Amino acid sequence: MVKKLSFWLVILITILVSACEEEYETSSGRTKMKITLYRLNDTSSVLMGVSDTLFIYPVKLDTLLTESLDSTTNTYSLPLSYLNDSTAFVLQEGYKKNVKYDTLVVKYTSWVHFLSMDQGNVMYYNIAGARITNHFIKSLSIINKDITENEKENIRLYYWSSK
Repeated sequence: MVKKLSFWLVILITILVSACEEEYETSSGRTKMKITLYRLNDTSSVLMGVSDTLFIYPVKLDTLLTESLDSTTNTYSLPLSYLNDSTAFVLQEGYKKNVKYDTLVVKYTSWVHFLSMDQGNVMYYNIAGARITNHFIKSLSIINKDITENEKENIRLYYWSSK
Protein backbone atom coordinates (compact mmCIF):
# COMPACT_ATOMS: atom_id res chain seq x y z
CA MET A 1 0.00 0.00 0.00
CA VAL A 2 2.81 2.40 0.90
CA LYS A 3 4.63 1.53 -2.36
CA LYS A 4 1.50 2.27 -4.42
CA LEU A 5 0.99 5.57 -2.61
CA SER A 6 4.66 6.53 -3.12
CA PHE A 7 4.45 5.63 -6.79
CA TRP A 8 1.35 7.78 -7.37
CA LEU A 9 2.81 10.62 -5.33
CA VAL A 10 5.93 10.65 -7.55
CA ILE A 11 3.76 10.58 -10.69
CA LEU A 12 1.63 13.45 -9.37
CA ILE A 13 4.65 15.58 -8.48
CA THR A 14 6.18 14.94 -11.91
CA ILE A 15 2.99 16.03 -13.64
CA LEU A 16 2.72 19.18 -11.52
CA VAL A 17 6.33 20.19 -12.10
CA SER A 18 6.12 19.65 -15.85
CA ALA A 19 2.86 21.63 -16.01
CA CYS A 20 4.61 24.64 -14.48
CA GLU A 21 7.26 24.83 -17.20
CA GLU A 22 6.83 27.51 -19.83
CA GLU A 23 6.74 26.43 -23.42
CA TYR A 24 8.04 29.78 -24.66
CA GLU A 25 11.69 29.88 -25.65
CA THR A 26 13.71 32.46 -27.55
CA SER A 27 16.02 30.95 -30.11
CA SER A 28 18.93 33.30 -29.54
CA GLY A 29 18.13 34.83 -26.16
CA ARG A 30 18.13 38.28 -27.78
CA THR A 31 15.37 40.20 -29.50
CA LYS A 32 16.24 41.51 -32.96
CA MET A 33 14.87 44.08 -35.36
CA LYS A 34 13.66 42.63 -38.65
CA ILE A 35 14.07 44.59 -41.87
CA THR A 36 12.80 43.53 -45.27
CA LEU A 37 14.14 44.80 -48.60
CA TYR A 38 11.84 45.78 -51.47
CA ARG A 39 12.69 46.80 -55.03
CA LEU A 40 10.67 49.67 -56.47
CA ASN A 41 10.01 49.64 -60.20
CA ASP A 42 7.66 51.47 -62.53
CA THR A 43 4.56 49.56 -61.47
CA SER A 44 4.93 48.20 -57.94
CA SER A 45 7.20 47.24 -55.06
CA VAL A 46 8.40 43.66 -54.86
CA LEU A 47 10.70 41.73 -52.57
CA MET A 48 14.34 42.24 -53.45
CA GLY A 49 15.70 39.60 -55.81
CA VAL A 50 17.93 36.88 -54.39
CA SER A 51 20.63 37.62 -56.98
CA ASP A 52 21.23 41.13 -55.60
CA THR A 53 24.29 41.59 -53.41
CA LEU A 54 23.77 43.40 -50.13
CA PHE A 55 25.93 43.41 -47.02
CA ILE A 56 25.01 44.99 -43.68
CA TYR A 57 27.64 46.03 -41.16
CA PRO A 58 26.94 47.36 -37.64
CA VAL A 59 28.57 50.61 -36.50
CA LYS A 60 29.98 50.39 -32.94
CA LEU A 61 27.62 47.63 -31.83
CA ASP A 62 28.15 45.80 -28.53
CA THR A 63 27.77 42.43 -30.26
CA LEU A 64 28.99 40.67 -33.37
CA LEU A 65 26.63 40.65 -36.33
CA THR A 66 26.36 37.05 -37.49
CA GLU A 67 23.07 37.12 -39.37
CA SER A 68 23.08 36.73 -43.12
CA LEU A 69 20.46 37.38 -45.78
CA ASP A 70 17.67 34.83 -45.80
CA SER A 71 17.22 34.30 -49.53
CA THR A 72 13.68 32.98 -49.14
CA THR A 73 12.26 36.05 -47.41
CA ASN A 74 14.89 38.75 -48.07
CA THR A 75 14.83 39.70 -44.41
CA TYR A 76 17.64 40.58 -42.04
CA SER A 77 17.41 40.12 -38.27
CA LEU A 78 19.58 42.82 -36.73
CA PRO A 79 20.54 43.19 -33.06
CA LEU A 80 20.24 46.57 -31.38
CA SER A 81 22.61 48.01 -28.80
CA TYR A 82 21.83 47.39 -25.13
CA LEU A 83 23.88 50.39 -24.10
CA ASN A 84 22.63 53.15 -26.40
CA ASP A 85 19.34 54.64 -27.56
CA SER A 86 20.27 54.27 -31.24
CA THR A 87 22.13 51.85 -33.49
CA ALA A 88 23.60 52.50 -36.94
CA PHE A 89 24.18 50.04 -39.79
CA VAL A 90 26.09 50.51 -43.04
CA LEU A 91 24.41 48.88 -46.04
CA GLN A 92 26.64 48.01 -48.99
CA GLU A 93 25.18 47.25 -52.40
CA GLY A 94 27.42 45.51 -54.90
CA TYR A 95 30.74 43.82 -54.72
CA LYS A 96 34.03 45.19 -56.13
CA LYS A 97 32.54 47.29 -58.97
CA ASN A 98 29.90 50.00 -58.64
CA VAL A 99 29.69 49.72 -54.84
CA LYS A 100 27.17 52.03 -53.15
CA TYR A 101 26.70 52.64 -49.43
CA ASP A 102 23.82 53.82 -47.27
CA THR A 103 23.63 54.31 -43.53
CA LEU A 104 20.55 53.28 -41.54
CA VAL A 105 20.15 54.84 -38.09
CA VAL A 106 17.43 53.52 -35.78
CA LYS A 107 16.49 55.45 -32.62
CA TYR A 108 14.58 53.60 -29.89
CA THR A 109 13.73 53.21 -26.24
CA SER A 110 14.49 49.94 -24.49
CA TRP A 111 13.51 48.14 -21.32
CA VAL A 112 14.18 44.84 -19.64
CA HIS A 113 11.39 42.26 -19.90
CA PHE A 114 11.27 39.31 -17.50
CA LEU A 115 10.41 36.04 -19.27
CA SER A 116 10.64 33.43 -16.52
CA MET A 117 12.98 32.01 -13.90
CA ASP A 118 14.43 29.62 -16.49
CA GLN A 119 14.59 32.07 -19.40
CA GLY A 120 15.71 35.15 -17.51
CA ASN A 121 15.40 38.62 -19.04
CA VAL A 122 15.45 39.99 -22.58
CA MET A 123 15.49 43.53 -23.91
CA TYR A 124 12.39 44.91 -25.58
CA TYR A 125 12.58 47.97 -27.83
CA ASN A 126 10.21 50.57 -29.24
CA ILE A 127 11.35 52.33 -32.40
CA ALA A 128 11.12 56.11 -31.97
CA GLY A 129 12.35 56.85 -35.49
CA ALA A 130 14.63 55.78 -38.31
CA ARG A 131 16.49 57.54 -41.10
CA ILE A 132 18.60 56.47 -44.03
CA THR A 133 20.94 58.18 -46.46
CA ASN A 134 19.58 57.98 -50.00
CA HIS A 135 22.37 56.66 -52.21
CA PHE A 136 20.64 53.45 -53.31
CA ILE A 137 17.92 53.01 -50.68
CA LYS A 138 15.20 55.48 -51.66
CA SER A 139 12.93 55.32 -48.62
CA LEU A 140 11.96 53.38 -45.54
CA SER A 141 8.79 52.76 -43.60
CA ILE A 142 8.34 51.61 -40.03
CA ILE A 143 5.85 48.74 -40.08
CA ASN A 144 5.90 47.66 -36.43
CA LYS A 145 7.49 49.87 -33.76
CA ASP A 146 7.61 47.16 -31.08
CA ILE A 147 10.60 44.83 -31.15
CA THR A 148 9.88 41.80 -28.98
CA GLU A 149 10.24 38.05 -29.32
CA ASN A 150 7.32 37.95 -31.80
CA GLU A 151 9.73 38.27 -34.77
CA LYS A 152 7.44 40.52 -36.80
CA GLU A 153 8.73 42.75 -39.59
CA ASN A 154 9.76 46.13 -38.17
CA ILE A 155 11.19 48.18 -41.05
CA ARG A 156 10.87 48.03 -44.84
CA LEU A 157 13.63 49.44 -47.03
CA TYR A 158 12.82 50.39 -50.63
CA TYR A 159 15.26 50.95 -53.46
CA TRP A 160 14.72 52.00 -57.07
CA SER A 161 15.41 49.57 -59.85
CA SER A 162 14.71 49.75 -63.58
CA LYS A 163 14.63 45.92 -63.80
